[in-house]
Amino acid sequence: MGLLDNYKEDSLGMAPADYSHYIIIDALYLYLSANIDRDKYKVQQQTQIIPKLKSGKLPDVIVYEMKEYLYDDFPLIFIEVEHTKEIPDTWKNLRESVKDNNLKEAFLFDYKKKKWHKYYDADQIKPTKKTSSWSDVLHLDLNNYIPFLDKRLRKMMYGF
Repeated sequence: MGLLDNYKEDSLGMAPADYSHYIIIDALYLYLSANIDRDKYKVQQQTQIIPKLKSGKLPDVIVYEMKEYLYDDFPLIFIEVEHTKEIPDTWKNLRESVKDNNLKEAFLFDYKKKKWHKYYDADQIKPTKKTSSWSDVLHLDLNNYIPFLDKRLRKMMYGF
């Protein structure tokens, strides 16, 4: 049984984010914050104030391009974390968000299979690698996040 197998939607169709889901998102946030160029980019979680989104569901993590003023930051990348069974619906919404918000890339992490899915705007990005975990914007392989996540989950569950 996986850590988030008990993830269920309520009567409004909203999936309540349980503690484990927040741990996975928080680990991703920490990993990105430590591994991106913070002079160029800023990372925010869904639980923080998210400016300048045109439409769609708030993603779990957003990467912004840093501008001179706080309110001039523009989203570049959306990242969603989902269970395998939620991937098709989230993938459709994520693709629409890329177009609606003029994003360069979007990633969907299937935490059950530990697999990345990537969508990008072909007018803005020319992919340099053929892996679905590679960010051409950040020049970072998101697969490197998985051992970091595993270590945090082990620490949370077993204390080491």
